[in-house]
Amino acid sequence: MKASLPPATPRPPGATARADQRFSGFTLIEVMVVLTIIAVLAGMVALRLGDRGREVRHEREFRRLQQAIMLAAEEAIIQGRPYGLAVSARDYRFCRREQGSWKPIETDRGLSPHDLPENLLLQIDSELPRSSSAAGAGDAEGSCPMIRLFPSGEAEPLQLTLRDTTGERQVTLALAVTGKVAQLADRAEESRQ
Repeated sequence: MKASLPPATPRPPGATARADQRFSGFTLIEVMVVLTIIAVLAGMVALRLGDRGREVRHEREFRRLQQAIMLAAEEAIIQGRPYGLAVSARDYRFCRREQGSWKPIETDRGLSPHDLPENLLLQIDSELPRSSSAAGAGDAEGSCPMIRLFPSGEAEPLQLTLRDTTGERQVTLALAVTGKVAQLADRAEESRQ
């Protein structure tokens, strides 16, 4: 037994093959609507990723500063000489005490001077008056350390706040007298909770 197909319906008079092709594809309007929706969604994703990228850069700069301070504190203990940290709104640098004066550290990869990205600012809130933290400033290069890290493992206490220029995000690093470095509350995380 053969399977039979239903008989083909004849075309009405005047119908063309073009009428049958009408449902075989998408119209230009349909394609444009779909492309517009895709473009809007891609734009939203790109904006969201841009915000996340800024957060990642902010966190990376914070970790870099935190690790550099810890490295300088360890070097002070190992080398048996004080290290200093000088901070401005846009950069920071380390110095070490050599032969009675402060010498900037230029060649050490972990402690070399570092400029912050354009959208970040650094603020120092030392628990000691600035004039006392710059003790030993009698020589030409004596103004380098705002904060000193001692060979005993102790440090001048301070808080450093890294914030973006919009003021939406800031992270504070605390250096205790014992030389321990800790992260204080992140203002962006506090506002999310």
